[in-house]
Amino acid sequence: MSEKQIDNIGRIETYKMVLISATLIILLPTLIAIIQVSVTCGFNCLSFHALTESLKDKWSYVHVFTSGIVLSLIIYFLGQWAARQIIRKNKNKFFIGVTTFLCLWIVYFFCTVIIGGVETKATRHSEQSLFSIIINGWIYLTIIIFGAIAIPTSIIFGFFLGRQIKKRGDKLANL
Repeated sequence: MSEKQIDNIGRIETYKMVLISATLIILLPTLIAIIQVSVTCGFNCLSFHALTESLKDKWSYVHVFTSGIVLSLIIYFLGQWAARQIIRKNKNKFFIGVTTFLCLWIVYFFCTVIIGGVETKATRHSEQSLFSIIINGWIYLTIIIFGAIAIPTSIIFGFFLGRQIKKRGDKLANL
């Protein structure tokens, strides 16, 4: 089994798990919100316009674009690392999977914090430095939310990621 095959296994499995987890993280709150609105005031209140109002902000596009590029690069390298650790070095697949997902969340957190800080500085013309805006306004306020989301998803999807990489590596080794 070549290094390139191992690297590709890690990258593909990591991309798959990130897509699945992102889909669930986005869909579940959206479905809960739709159900709450429909229960309280009926389906008349729901409209496509109301659900997509937040996308009018140009910073939403900047955030999605920048985060997408950064996460794609990180997945490329972390997936490779995870596969090498699990398949070649026989490290604990659960620990490596969880570590991989936690690293992805940490990178996403800092990407969000920096973009939020730049947006705040640009739109509010604050006298504070960008660094103080990022530390005071974003890290303190968002770290609890990110932690509440990142830790459970890292444990759940990290388990599946490690298992899938190990399974695909064993299958490839038996060919």
